[in-house]
Amino acid sequence: SFPGNAYIKVAKETSDGVFILIGTCNIANDLTFPSDYRILLVKLRHDLSTDWVRNPSFGFPTVGTDIIEIPDCYLITSTQYTLPEINKPVLIQTDRMGQF
Repeated sequence: SFPGNAYIKVAKETSDGVFILIGTCNIANDLTFPSDYRILLVKLRHDLSTDWVRNPSFGFPTVGTDIIEIPDCYLITSTQYTLPEINKPVLIQTDRMGQF
C-alpha cells in the first residue's frame, strides 16, 4: 500500500515479462503544494496482481517521472520539489526488488 492519493505516470514491460510502474504518491486530497510527495514504484506479477510496492521518503518531495531497466537494477528519474528552490532532477538506482 502507499500513503495518500497516487497516480501512475509510466508502465513498462520488464525482461522477465511483467510490468513495472512508476508514479507519485502521498498527494494531499486538496492537491496542496508543498506536500511530502513520494516516488511510487510498483512491480506486477504475470497475472497483473501486485508483487511489491515501494514509496521511499528521501526527506524532500519527489515526483517519479520515468524508469528504465538495466542489468540487475532499475534506474528511476525523478524531480525534487523544494520551495523556494528551483526544481532539481534526481537519478535513483534500485535493485531488482525495488530496494533503494
